[in-house]
Amino acid sequence: MNESFTFKNNKVYYSGILLKGISAEGFGKVSYSNNKSEQNIFCLKDVKGVWWFWPHNKPKVKFLTSDIDNFTFINENFAKDSKYVYLVAKDGCVIPNSDAETFLVFEDTPYFSKDKNNLYALDSISGLFIYKYADCESLVPLGWNQFITDKHNVYYYSNVIELSNASKHFEIFDQNILGESDLNNFELNKKYLLEKYPHIVGWWHPDYEYNIEFPRLNQNCFYKTKTAIFYLHKNPYGEVANPCLIEKVDFSSFEILSHYYAKDKNHVYCQHRIVEHANIASFEVINENLAKDDHYIFFNGYMVDCDKASFEVIQEEPNLSKIIAKDKNSIFTDKLTLFGNNGLRTGNDRTLSAISKSDPSSFQIFSKLWAKDNKQVYFHYEPYRKADAKSFEFLFSDSHDEWAKDHQFLFNGNGKRIVKNIDGAHFKMLNKFWGKDKKSVFNFKTGGIRSSIDVDTFRITDDKGSAEDKNFVYVYRDGEVLKKKK
Repeated sequence: MNESFTFKNNKVYYSGILLKGISAEGFGKVSYSNNKSEQNIFCLKDVKGVWWFWPHNKPKVKFLTSDIDNFTFINENFAKDSKYVYLVAKDGCVIPNSDAETFLVFEDTPYFSKDKNNLYALDSISGLFIYKYADCESLVPLGWNQFITDKHNVYYYSNVIELSNASKHFEIFDQNILGESDLNNFELNKKYLLEKYPHIVGWWHPDYEYNIEFPRLNQNCFYKTKTAIFYLHKNPYGEVANPCLIEKVDFSSFEILSHYYAKDKNHVYCQHRIVEHANIASFEVINENLAKDDHYIFFNGYMVDCDKASFEVIQEEPNLSKIIAKDKNSIFTDKLTLFGNNGLRTGNDRTLSAISKSDPSSFQIFSKLWAKDNKQVYFHYEPYRKADAKSFEFLFSDSHDEWAKDHQFLFNGNGKRIVKNIDGAHFKMLNKFWGKDKKSVFNFKTGGIRSSIDVDTFRITDDKGSAEDKNFVYVYRDGEVLKKKK
């Protein structure tokens, strides 16, 4: 046993630090060996089960499974027992809804793996991303790059897994492996896949029944052909739409409700996704991607964890690109949410989520950047801990900046946020050009302190940026403060 481990009173220590939870009884290692790797990768075990082990900085262990006899490493990143797969790279945890029997790490890609339930992408920075909407049975990698495809869709991985069907028309592969050809990129991609995966009747196969001419409609909408229904995702990178087949849809009862929602006799859909927990009979769209049924509120197809009876929208921007709402308990804002924690992420989309510790009864919105309640100040609708809610005062906004203060600081909403060397407790806004505390005069337009100005005699002379002190006259013009001796 490694001499860094020591034992006392049935407890285990590593380099003198207690590993809480694990016992000396039945203690040992479960190691991973790979001739390609020089790393010594292992988990620990005791009489209770297998433990993930972190030896660096502050050593610690985390219990994984009691299934000791069936626990084995898949590679340096994953391990499994008889039921589940475990992430042992970035963190030690069970991968929810994973299936040990069907789990497969693709050999010809640095990122992807799958089982019968999910597509996975792992990197050392972002951790493990879990994507549940792929057709896992037909998933195949597209060479040593960040693309993977199932029989219907292409997906791209860059921190998150994104639908990327427009990439079918781009150069997905190294064209050198395909040889010289007069075919366009779309045909070359299909040729490559047909040669490598002829047994899968996917979008590259001659017998694939859901082919679609990619329309140049760069907007979010539903799109019907004679045999199928697609959702056209707006493609921010080009004119060609990003279509996704809506699988198993009932064609005869399909009804479009908005740019985002539709339904048939079996499901409610948001874009190409089935809206979980939705009641088809009572489902109705409130506005664009905000909807409700007789039990729940939905935003972007995801159920909002709110009190439906007291829920109301208090501010929204055009097309609901930004929405602020409240119920009797919390303030809600839509944001890009990475679902999950602990090294795992299971979704990447805009959701309407409660702001922690918010107080809806006292909530005030001052601008696009600043808001507050009796408990905390918000910047971009996230709690801003550097500001004091009791003394916070919003000053003004213009085309360039948004200004606020509290008993300590002057805040610039566009940039540093805190202006150095200004005493918020004594700062007074004189107009939208000038302000001062007991020691300094400040110009809002230049965002700087005018140290040469005499504070005691400084006064405003008009509302266009002019001022004076005992020695000089000051004029703001074309982004500069000009001074002239009296």
